[in-house]
Amino acid sequence: MQTLKAAVIGCGGIASEAHIPNCFAIPNLELVALCDRNRSKLEAAASTFGFDALACYSDVDELCRQADIGAFLICTPVSTHCQIAVKAAQAGKHVFVEKPMATNVEEARQMLEAATDAGVTMAVGHYLEFMPHHMHVKERIRAGDIGQVIGATIHDEIITIKPTEGIILDLSPHYIDLLRWYFDDSRIESVFATSRFMSSDKTHLETATEIKMFFANGVIGNVDLYWVPDYRNRDGCTKHLSIIGTEGRYRTSFTTSNVEVYRANTFLSRVRGPYEFVPKFIAHPEMPVSATSFRKELEDFVNSALRRSKPKASGDTGRDVMSVISAAHKSIVEKRTVSLDEV
Repeated sequence: MQTLKAAVIGCGGIASEAHIPNCFAIPNLELVALCDRNRSKLEAAASTFGFDALACYSDVDELCRQADIGAFLICTPVSTHCQIAVKAAQAGKHVFVEKPMATNVEEARQMLEAATDAGVTMAVGHYLEFMPHHMHVKERIRAGDIGQVIGATIHDEIITIKPTEGIILDLSPHYIDLLRWYFDDSRIESVFATSRFMSSDKTHLETATEIKMFFANGVIGNVDLYWVPDYRNRDGCTKHLSIIGTEGRYRTSFTTSNVEVYRANTFLSRVRGPYEFVPKFIAHPEMPVSATSFRKELEDFVNSALRRSKPKASGDTGRDVMSVISAAHKSIVEKRTVSLDEV
């Protein structure tokens, strides 16, 4: 079996909690090196996962010179993504980069161009589309369960955000991608967005936003995000996706694999109204649904790199998501609907 040797760059939370453990669980992926400029984070990850000093790097340029390493998993702060990804691609490394892909659409285009020119695979960590219950709901929607889709809304309340990014750059990429993926038989044509800032002079980053996306097929997608630090308990927060059709509705959770459905054209829904269920065989019995999706996105990247095929959450996907974010920022400043052709 062909194997891809990889290095993880950035040993913070997402790497240590998700990507490094999943590397050890994928048969055709061999994690051979760790890299982080922060020596304490690097040493902590090396100790936890059993890496000796020879497999630990603090310099990306030195790592790029290691010919036996075929892929980089970039889990560093977003401000470093473009520079590292371009260097990796130019060194012939396949690239998996955590979301958000970049700080803006121009950086995303540079990253994608570097990967295309080098003929390497680039994937972006949009893991929500790999959640099994979302895949089930998408399949049922395509089968016509709720008639013609009218609109979809994602609502998220969160008690922590990255102060260097703001709620749009920090949270919206996952949700924009999810709606783009649900309705990928169409395209997002334009965006209207509003936001709330920490201060009235807007010198701080966004703490709440409502992003409205208009698809070519008539679907209206909404992403509503709110920072609520005084809630203090995550259990007090609500997050869900609701998809409305002419003949019913699907509502899915982000923390469990539960699905709520109402189908107006069925006897069961007429009698019971909306009801919840967990799709059969939807999740691994010993693995939470989020961990399942992290595993699946990494497997897809590895298999795509080895086969020289396009991953599901490709660099093109990441660029398209960043285009929506750029349009949202432009809409907020100019207080108007912005066409994606403008960004």
